Amino acid sequence: EYNIFLKELDSRIEMLEKSATPNFLVVPSYACNLHCIYCYEQTYMIKGTTNIDPIKMVDIQFDRIDKIMEIYENRYGRTNDDIRITIMGGEPLLRCNLKTIKYIFMKTKERNYTIDIVSNGVDLNHYIDLFNEYKDILDHIQITVDGIKEIHDKRRIFQDGRGSFDLIMKNIKLAIKKDILIVLRVNIDETNINE
Repeated sequence: EYNIFLKELDSRIEMLEKSATPNFLVVPSYACNLHCIYCYEQTYMIKGTTNIDPIKMVDIQFDRIDKIMEIYENRYGRTNDDIRITIMGGEPLLRCNLKTIKYIFMKTKERNYTIDIVSNGVDLNHYIDLFNEYKDILDHIQITVDGIKEIHDKRRIFQDGRGSFDLIMKNIKLAIKKDILIVLRVNIDETNINE
């Protein structure tokens, strides 16, 4: 009976996962302006340069998203649920990615989807005008702050070892002042759990 129960449960979970409203990750780059001590994404960094235009890469990603949505809608019908594009990386909000991020917002708006962003907040101030322009589709920006300044500045550092706390806090305050929803994330381990 236990094995039958597990098979039925597994079958139900699989059915729910297959029919769940799709949500998509768009990664403009794995490059980052921080060198956090616990970062696993550095293993994804591709050495050297690429000749692929980032705008073309976004077009390829949205082409795939459109095909997935077509298959989904043929199988389950049109959904009234919120389709979400999560922009992440590396650090997607690098200053040099502004044109690409704007293009992602444009492609997302064309489809009436919603955007959320996972960012370290370092270059957030360069994106405030863009976020105001697309307030209707931007749900929130998730920014990581690993505790108080003294702890954070030992963990989330620039390449030269400088801490990032003050700059990130300044940018968070600027975003909140402009009515942009910020969701804080904290990576917790034994070095910062007490703070």
